[in-house]
Amino acid sequence: MSWMNNGNTAKSEAEITAFVQKVIESPDFKKEDLDSFDAHRENQRFNKAVSQSNLKSQFMEVSVNILVPSGNAMVLPQPFTVPGLLHRDLTATIVDAFSDPLAHLLHFLPFKLFHHDATKQKDDWVHRELYISDAFLAEQEKVQRYGKLPADDLDCKREKVVTALMFSSDATHLTDFGNAKAWPIYLMLRNLSKYFRSQLNSGQCIILHTFHRYPTHFKTLPPIFTQNVWKAILDDDFINAYHYGIVIKCIDSVERRIYPQFFTYSVDYPEKCSNLGEYSGLNAFVDCLGPKFNPSQMLVIDLLHEFELGVWKALFTHLIHLLHAAGCGSDDLVVQLDRRDISTFGHGTICKFAVNSSEIKKLAAQDFEDLLQCALPAFEELPREIAACNRRQTSQQAAMSSAIPRSMSTANSNVPPPSNVLSPTPSLPPIAATPPVPLPTAAASMSIPEGQPPAASTPASGTNRKCKGLNLFIVKFHFLSDYVRHIHLFGMTDSYSTQLGELAHQLVKRLYSLTNKKEAIKQISKKYTWQRVFRQAEKKEEEEADQPEHLSEHHIISRSRNSPLNVFTFAQDGDPAKKC
Repeated sequence: MSWMNNGNTAKSEAEITAFVQKVIESPDFKKEDLDSFDAHRENQRFNKAVSQSNLKSQFMEVSVNILVPSGNAMVLPQPFTVPGLLHRDLTATIVDAFSDPLAHLLHFLPFKLFHHDATKQKDDWVHRELYISDAFLAEQEKVQRYGKLPADDLDCKREKVVTALMFSSDATHLTDFGNAKAWPIYLMLRNLSKYFRSQLNSGQCIILHTFHRYPTHFKTLPPIFTQNVWKAILDDDFINAYHYGIVIKCIDSVERRIYPQFFTYSVDYPEKCSNLGEYSGLNAFVDCLGPKFNPSQMLVIDLLHEFELGVWKALFTHLIHLLHAAGCGSDDLVVQLDRRDISTFGHGTICKFAVNSSEIKKLAAQDFEDLLQCALPAFEELPREIAACNRRQTSQQAAMSSAIPRSMSTANSNVPPPSNVLSPTPSLPPIAATPPVPLPTAAASMSIPEGQPPAASTPASGTNRKCKGLNLFIVKFHFLSDYVRHIHLFGMTDSYSTQLGELAHQLVKRLYSLTNKKEAIKQISKKYTWQRVFRQAEKKEEEEADQPEHLSEHHIISRSRNSPLNVFTFAQDGDPAKKC
């Protein structure tokens, strides 16, 4: 059952080998146990056992009540009930995270990381993770000084620890064709390094909420729906834990008082407006957590949608337009750009480019990121007069903006102050003042029959050409000035990019393929719960192997590979008890 519900839909050679080693060759395997085996019946029995267990972080189905405007100012809004909200208890989910197999890697206390520059003889503060950032240090100081204690435990002497909560949400389609979709909300603890949270199979990207049934009465759900969903998630238990902390026995068997705090919420721009309550005038975070909570502070910049798929895509498209215009109806400059060879680098740094990058067809965010890294040498002298006045302004501006959030372990001395990195919105770069460039029509770019002069030799009339400019007065360009401030507060952007949420969508889609497509979201929630139950069972098996009753046995081999041990180092540490 554990092998069947491990989330992998395609059983590869490694999966088959693991099945043989962990199941068939297991000492407790008995052929008689498979007599009259039926997978559906066993799943039903297992689901019943899980539902009757004391597992508090199971999915619960609730309904959300919203007020729908009538469209008439004289008629009050009418209440409407939206059923099918599946969510887990937020407090219980946090408690379970402290007993996870990777809980021993959590950072309970923040610290500062410095890089010593031998040439300048100075130490630079490195910004990488949240637990070495300004925001975490400030919140830890606040909790240590002013952290409240419950009335029934005013003499508590336990260590106070801040738990940094990171959320990410985005709607996604579950199939390439059809209307199957989901809107999950993911929870991650930023006390853990980003190198573990970014691994899909680590189990550190927790599905907190998913919507089971979309109502057919609305073309799109009203923005107030988002606020009511968060009111259902932020229940009384979590509000009490937010203000007074919650006592949790951590993986090292030490009880600590944990204060869960909201740090970052990674969403795209439409959801930012919904979570701020700009459409409805209401905000669930302020209503539940108090008027001192600032929801705009946790809505961090979105490098994936705002920059890579927004700012840079618009700049790259404008550069292609300039090359078309400079060619006077000919595509020679664009063809020359496509022919410029850029070698791949690393496994995920610069991937292979498309055949014609100038067509901008079916490009993902990582493709635009690769184009940005190679833009300066690729556009060199295409042509010189355009490169001098336009290309350098746009590419260098974009490269500087991208280098700030993408640079490796940025130190304080290398990051300019937030107020001097980018000009304010009114002071636009020179490219904004460039007049719109004329573009050839589709007919002008078609092949010319043999024997006829090329269309470029004859100036086109004004009716056959159109102007295309670059609009810098959009919110995505305005957000560029927030990057440095957010890096100082929350660390590097790859720690809280919406790319983590997009990666987590793969888990939801993988589980969807294991369902029979009938009430698929419910089945996804069940299978996800089963996976976490099996993870806890493997951890319990490891703990049982360390119990005193097993000391008489020569050795015990665990089924889990989560805690590898170098045998050579283990045998060479000089301990006489380890000698054969």
